[in-house]
Amino acid sequence: MVIANSVNTDETGVQTFNATTGDWTGSPTTQYIVQLGDTANKLTGVSGTGTAAQVLTSNGAGAAPTWQAAPTSIDLHTARFIVHPSGNSVGANYTTIASALTAATAGDTIFIQAKSTAYTENLTLKAGVNLTGFTCDAYTPNVTIKGKLTYTAAGTCSISGIQLETNSDNFLSITGSNTLEINFVNCFIDITDNTGVAINNGNATVNFLHCKGDIGTTGISYFNITNCNIINFEYCYFDNSGDSVTANAIASGMLRHWWSRFNNPVSITGDANIAHRWSRIETSLNDVTSLTLNTSNTDCNSFHCVYTSGTATAIVVTAGTIRIIDAHISTTNTNAISGAGTVNMSGITYRNSSQISATTQNFFPEGPRIALGGSGNAQIMCGSGSPSGSVTAPKGTLYLRTDGSSSSTRAYINTNSGTNWTAITTAS
Repeated sequence: MVIANSVNTDETGVQTFNATTGDWTGSPTTQYIVQLGDTANKLTGVSGTGTAAQVLTSNGAGAAPTWQAAPTSIDLHTARFIVHPSGNSVGANYTTIASALTAATAGDTIFIQAKSTAYTENLTLKAGVNLTGFTCDAYTPNVTIKGKLTYTAAGTCSISGIQLETNSDNFLSITGSNTLEINFVNCFIDITDNTGVAINNGNATVNFLHCKGDIGTTGISYFNITNCNIINFEYCYFDNSGDSVTANAIASGMLRHWWSRFNNPVSITGDANIAHRWSRIETSLNDVTSLTLNTSNTDCNSFHCVYTSGTATAIVVTAGTIRIIDAHISTTNTNAISGAGTVNMSGITYRNSSQISATTQNFFPEGPRIALGGSGNAQIMCGSGSPSGSVTAPKGTLYLRTDGSSSSTRAYINTNSGTNWTAITTAS
């Protein structure tokens, strides 16, 4: 082992300590380089004497150390892969993102420095290699990748703190069959001239977490998915300054939309599914349907969500089954929900005097039931919509309708311990 004081490199005194004999040799001056080791492993045979700005450098066990120039600077960067077109002059060791990706391997993170113009590159992502900028740079924006990201490898990668902009193509394309996952965290998605995401891989999972975005023109959307495992949005806000009425579409896989908002329509087709919770689809400025289902899936759900569609029907269920619980629907259309599919619902609030005209409607009671005299006896329950033909309860059960608007639609009595109910006429 060599121990050196490299502050004053013009000192040349050398002492060698032999761990076997315990002897020191050499003639030290005021500055010491101490050489330690046993007979087999000690560093021996110092060649010459050092000069100003040199340090004694080890060449490995058993090899003679040599005097070499001291480093003129110390690299204190936290990242090994740093990108900027100006390269070393600004502390970067790669001038393009593509060249950094070529050199990086799984476990590496590439840091992209801010600059006034976009990094216009088409990139093939690697599993285990992340791209990042400072979080604030995605929104200013100071770091923008304008181009197409292609991902087909098995494994996971993440991108954070970056604005991603379309360039006459998708900004993200996923194909093949490998099991893969990609995370976008604190990114801005700038959809300027082409639909943003295209996926045709049933084993692909894509997560957008705490992201923002905007559609800048008509005829495009955030995503058009042929097949995926899950595309997930959590705590996201995606605007639509270009007034596009083109739907975000998925034909197979699951759209999970939690605590997020889209300002353009959503379309679920094929055998795709939607899990929509604590979220909003806002299409009132363009008077188009917020959510369209034409799917063979019978497990779609919407919990605690808001749909606003202007003059258009808010939700159209052409095929499939959706459960809607505790929704707020705002439309001036006569039909808030329509279609030939099945709607299982409870607790829907209508801002205007709309109604549901879906072919099959099943109402779920809301809140707790009060059982009178024990299990199997009459109850008191409440819910939205008429219980007739959809709500099963013991004979004699009183059902209070939360959306009743006339003397004959406010209360019902069960007459057969099944789904037969008779309306009770109340005071006007």
